Amino acid sequence: YTGEESKSKNYVVLALQDVDERMRCEIEHTQHDMQLAAIVRSQYSVMNRVDLQSGSCERINLNEYGGQEKTRKGDYSLHVESALASHVHPQDVAAVRAVLSLDHLRRQAGTVEDFREENCQYRVRGPKEQWLEEHVLYVRQGEQVLVNILGRDITKEKQREAENLR
Repeated sequence: YTGEESKSKNYVVLALQDVDERMRCEIEHTQHDMQLAAIVRSQYSVMNRVDLQSGSCERINLNEYGGQEKTRKGDYSLHVESALASHVHPQDVAAVRAVLSLDHLRRQAGTVEDFREENCQYRVRGPKEQWLEEHVLYVRQGEQVLVNILGRDITKEKQREAENLR
């Protein structure tokens, strides 16, 4: 910046800031986030982020073809009830509803001190045997509790368990 301090004198102000340390931290944080995202994608195929205040959710298909995530937003309770009616095996509906209902998520979130997790395994309707697992994570961040539900297909694991029991 140059300007006139008085009519006869010009001056220059130069401000420097060392951003190396901040940039290093940001790059490390970004790399860490990318590594965690890769781990999550390798283990899970779907993630639901539930907003406990509004009852909305964001459903992210993590393993879409071409590496593109597909995100859908909507009412969480409607999503759960639709899945229970069309997707979940009738014998597992009550157990799934008990863990995944919005009322249950809110009650659990109210008691979380730092972190809590729950698992729910169920069969899918249809002629072919298929098992899914929903991993519910409650994470307190200050006054707010974040709820993420990670889903994955566990059919092969269940088939191995059944074979080992035989």
